[in-house]
Amino acid sequence: SFNYDLKSASFGSEWMMEYLNSNDDEKIPDIFLSTGFELFFSNTMAEKLSQKKLFKDTTGLEKYNKIFDGINLKDPNGNYAMIGVVPAVMLVNEEELNGRKSPKTWEDLLKPEFEKSVSIPMGDLDLYNAVIVTLHSKFGDEGIKALSRNFLDSLHPSQMIKADKLKVKKPAVTITPYFFTKMLPQNSPMVMNWPEDGAILSPIFMLIKNKKDENLEKITDFFASKKMADILTKQGYFPSIHPEAENNLKDKKFIWAGWDYLYENNIDDIINHCTKILNENI
Repeated sequence: SFNYDLKSASFGSEWMMEYLNSNDDEKIPDIFLSTGFELFFSNTMAEKLSQKKLFKDTTGLEKYNKIFDGINLKDPNGNYAMIGVVPAVMLVNEEELNGRKSPKTWEDLLKPEFEKSVSIPMGDLDLYNAVIVTLHSKFGDEGIKALSRNFLDSLHPSQMIKADKLKVKKPAVTITPYFFTKMLPQNSPMVMNWPEDGAILSPIFMLIKNKKDENLEKITDFFASKKMADILTKQGYFPSIHPEAENNLKDKKFIWAGWDYLYENNIDDIINHCTKILNENI
C-alpha cells in the first residue's frame, strides 16, 4: 500500500510546492509527477538538486524512444526522469487567414502579418510556460516581443477547439496541446498544423527520491514501464519516451528548450520576464 495525492491540472502546482518547501526532507514525497517547468525548475528545486542531491533518475531507461532522436531529452545530469511529453501544436482557422499563408513554423507565427491574430493558453500554466520558455530559448527577447505583438486573446484549450464560434476576436492561429485537436468537431474550419520545425514539448517529468527502497522501486518501475507507455500513447495522445512505445508519430519533429538552457538559466525569472513582456500588450 502507498499514499498518493493527485489533483487536476487546473489546481496548478502551488500545492506540490508546499511539499517541496518542507525543511524536513523525510516529509517530502518520494515521487513527484507533473508536466511543465514552473515547479521542477524553481529556485527551491535547484537547491534540492544541486546541494542535497535529493532526487535521481532511477528508471533505468538509458535510451528514449526513437521519435526523440536528435533532441537529447534525457537529463545528462541524471536528476530528472521523464515518462512522456505533451506536444503543443497550432490550430489554424482557415476562414480567418484572410489571404495569409498558414504558418509552417514557429518563426512564421512570429512574423508581423500575424499581428493580433494568435491565441495563447495563458490559463493553462503547464503549456503556457513550455511555450514561452521554449520560444525564449530559440528566439530570445525579440521572439517574445513578437509573440506579444501578435497576441490576440488567451483561450483555454477546451475553448480553442470551438474558437471559430466566437462572435468577436476570432484568432487565426491558436496554440494548443496536440490531444485537444482530437476533439475538433466535424466540418470545423480549424485544422491542426504540426509545425515543420517541431511541436513544442512540455515534458511529463518524474522526480524520484534518491534512496534505496524496494516499494519505491516497484512504483518507479510501473511509471517507467511499457504498460504505462501504452496508457499515455493510446488513451491520452501523449507521446511516451519508452523505447518500445508505439507513438504513431512517424516523421513528426519536436522542439524544446534543452538541458543547457534549463540548467544555465533561472527559469522562474525567465517565465516572469516573458510574462511581463506579454502583459504589456494585454
